Amino acid sequence: MASDEEQAAFIEALLEGPSMDPPTGVDPNFDDPGGSHAIGYAVIILGSTLATIALILRLCSRVILKRFKIEDVLFIVALGLYAGHQYVFYEMSVFPGLWVHQWNFQLKNISRISYNIHIGSVFYGLIIMCLKVGILLDWVLIFCPVGTRNAMFWISHIIIWANIAFYGIGTLVELFQCTPREKIWNPLYEGGSCPIDMHAHNFASGIFNIISDLVILAVPQSIIWKLQMTTPKRIGVSLLFMIGMFACACAIARQILINTLIRSEDILYNISSLGLWDVGELTAGFMIVGIPSLPHVVRQIPIPESVVSLVRSLARSTGSGLHSTPKPELPLWMKPSEKKSPRRWDSIITTDGYNLDSMQSTESTLGLRRGAEEVPH
Repeated sequence: MASDEEQAAFIEALLEGPSMDPPTGVDPNFDDPGGSHAIGYAVIILGSTLATIALILRLCSRVILKRFKIEDVLFIVALGLYAGHQYVFYEMSVFPGLWVHQWNFQLKNISRISYNIHIGSVFYGLIIMCLKVGILLDWVLIFCPVGTRNAMFWISHIIIWANIAFYGIGTLVELFQCTPREKIWNPLYEGGSCPIDMHAHNFASGIFNIISDLVILAVPQSIIWKLQMTTPKRIGVSLLFMIGMFACACAIARQILINTLIRSEDILYNISSLGLWDVGELTAGFMIVGIPSLPHVVRQIPIPESVVSLVRSLARSTGSGLHSTPKPELPLWMKPSEKKSPRRWDSIITTDGYNLDSMQSTESTLGLRRGAEEVPH
């Protein structure tokens, strides 16, 4: 039987060694483990900047319209959780860096990384829940007039409550997968139990995430593309659609990496790519929230008289060589917006004041609205 000193020496040697057996012919390198730091920093800065600007645009439109709803609270909560997620990813980018093989990482440090992965997973589930529920509440407000119970209304509410239930339960599963909880991140903890199959849970979570992303993207399409829109508004809608497609692509890439993680022992290496796709998907969600507010906020920015005079001067000098020069006018984007009398349903206005469509009362729009009203209550 080994003495206490021998056991202590064995444990010390184990902790100083690699956290995973290296492949045949490969020696662990703790001094220069490889990997990248710069890519992690760049993704964190870019994602955080885009998400923050998007939410600021959203909140500015709320202030302008003097309208603040529950979805705005959800988006603010999501951004706070997103900051926590970004900090966890930043810590991993600092130490040990991205794409470091686990055999180049000492076992004594693995608990810190495992804890950050655990907390990052909790943040991700709560963020994605807040974003999806908030976006769907926006969809209901935009496309379902008060009192209307059309297909859009019911599908949106089903997905809202499904997301709340799934991610709520998923968060509890992530938090209490082991007893005691320390066993989640400490591979050397003796005793306790982890009865939940987290591989199956993570696989199911990824599939649900992809399906809900696709449904949220598809639900308003049949209504949006039937509307009579100007070219700039079609471009704006197309941009939102492309961002939504990017979010779905991130979710799919994330699921592929989850499958890789399930089959691989080199978790530290593969989790780096998973974190990048997480940031991409979450950032896209914030951009979907904020981009529709941009035109309305820009229209409220006062234009200095000096800028107006400069534009007029440039317009005169440009047209001075022409024989018949029309009276120069300001560009459309610099003209003050005209106040229009409120219309009923012949113009769909987003909750942030961005006019998705300057529809007129044509037969197509009347038919679209009547179709919505004819759905049984």
